[in-house]
Amino acid sequence: MKSKFKTLSRTSQATLIIALLLCVGIVAYAAYSAWISKSEKSTLTKGDVMEMSLLNASATGEVVPGQSVAISPSITNTGTKDCMAYVKVEMPTYGAGADAYTFTDNSGWTKVAESSGSVTYGFNTVLHSDESTSSLCESIAMVEMSSTDFKALDDVSITVTGYLLDCDEYGTEVGEAWSQIGE
Repeated sequence: MKSKFKTLSRTSQATLIIALLLCVGIVAYAAYSAWISKSEKSTLTKGDVMEMSLLNASATGEVVPGQSVAISPSITNTGTKDCMAYVKVEMPTYGAGADAYTFTDNSGWTKVAESSGSVTYGFNTVLHSDESTSSLCESIAMVEMSSTDFKALDDVSITVTGYLLDCDEYGTEVGEAWSQIGE
């Protein structure tokens, strides 16, 4: 049986191949043109940072009732933002929830929160970059208590935590700024 299709001559085959390659090239160019892009680089600089150093906030050794411990925490603003500074002192309690330690705050600090075993003070002045607070206190003393109460204490450690709050976000009034974070 004879084929109904006519065979192409070599010249016709070459022309067909060139035409197909030209079509593929046009389609490839059109696809490339559709996906071409351009980039531009933004010029950005680092923004403000909040960083701090908490100094003189820990002690080691043994303690007994009536003894003072050399803990006198202060904060240095090592960042670039103006901040309000806070120090939270957490301590064990004894008996009916009385604090096992006491201290006298130095001027320049305001008590902003207190609960059994915890007290937080805020520094009354905005802390600018590279500025430090005065120390919260000169020392912290274990209160006088009975030997029974003292023996019942599992842990006599004190935890001191420093905080900085961004003045732009929380303001510069020490009590109001602290109340906004819900501590």
